[in-house]
Amino acid sequence: MEQPSDRETKEVWAVVRNTDDVEGRGRAYIAHFCELPATAYRLAKGKGVQGGPADVDRIILEKRGRHWLGPVEVELPTSDDKQAQKRRDDRDAALRRAQQLGLTKDEIEAIRRN
Repeated sequence: MEQPSDRETKEVWAVVRNTDDVEGRGRAYIAHFCELPATAYRLAKGKGVQGGPADVDRIILEKRGRHWLGPVEVELPTSDDKQAQKRRDDRDAALRRAQQLGLTKDEIEAIRRN
């Protein structure tokens, strides 16, 4: 098992843009991770709000296995997303019940088509 002291870290530079390039009222997101600040500043040029430079932030990444991990933002579901997920869950549960009752994939597909 990997111990916390076994984890490798790395300093990188993040180009942080906004989803609203006009007024900056959108959400910030990381467009690029760069090993050098010079690369980040080059990529940030003209990519900010109203054509200004995007923000450049120093970020510390942590290596887990083969992958570098860093700050992330998780999208929150909308009420429509929650309703769509409920429909998916209900459909998947019905399919599992149908399979448990012995229906084949072809029979289930035939029901879906009609």
